[in-house]
Amino acid sequence: MNASMTVKFQESNFGDSFDVGELKRFLSLVGDMPTVDANVFLKPTFLRRLLNARPADVVEKTPEYLQDGIMTTDFIPSNIRAILWDNDGVLVDSENAFFEITRRVFQERGLALDSKFWATHFLGKGMKTSQIAQSLGMPVEESLRLAAHRDILWRQRIKDPVSLCSGVPATLKFLAGRYRMAVVTGAPREHFEDVHRSSGMMQYFQYSITADECPNVKPAPDAYLMTAAHLGLKPSECLVIEDSPRGVRAAISAGMPCVLIATALTDLSQCESATYIVNDVGEILSLPILASPAKESFHKQS
Repeated sequence: MNASMTVKFQESNFGDSFDVGELKRFLSLVGDMPTVDANVFLKPTFLRRLLNARPADVVEKTPEYLQDGIMTTDFIPSNIRAILWDNDGVLVDSENAFFEITRRVFQERGLALDSKFWATHFLGKGMKTSQIAQSLGMPVEESLRLAAHRDILWRQRIKDPVSLCSGVPATLKFLAGRYRMAVVTGAPREHFEDVHRSSGMMQYFQYSITADECPNVKPAPDAYLMTAAHLGLKPSECLVIEDSPRGVRAAISAGMPCVLIATALTDLSQCESATYIVNDVGEILSLPILASPAKESFHKQS
């Protein structure tokens, strides 16, 4: 065949856990194969599995491993029938708004709160706002008053529309009818309904679950497992879209592949178990796991 080979990837997404030079050397040994696109969507463990194969075996099995520049079949499941979405930071840009209000309240009390610290301890480790304030030297009672004041400001804020995350409307419109879709959030039902009062996005979802229906929130897998059961699907038939370490852990614990949308408030060091990492919702459409929708596509009832 002797077709040319191109290798595209972002080295920053592999970090210290994967030797990009190793991949380059491997691909240089395989000259008789179609164009290969080893891209950002393939996690390090997947690439290592390919690297463990003999180049001759990969060439022999090219139709099984590579198709239109995307690695497929026995490496990547193709039985996804539902997409389960986190809400805050994935569908609506509420995480940034919530952080900015929190940062301002901290600043008014003489405490500096940066996004990296917030991402690591609040979104990553699940510390409460009052606990974070205490870790920065604030007395317990004062920290509780600070958190209560911030909550009042936040409830006032979400009475106004909250922006959708980039790429959400077009992505949901494309996926609707091809997959069943549900929202799985650890926020209260009231918050969920407030941020979607005017979003226009709920028409694309068949189900939603909040902390009101499932108090054992992420990183526990309960809400994801309950959603799969409600849809009548196996966990392996559901793909999860998340933006936080706790969400990723919940999805993986539930036995579901998980796409992490890396935002400015995502601590990537706590998200190594994510199946894929992307930078924008729209990139989900090019993932190999969604390259071939389930044969029995779900169609919404009109």
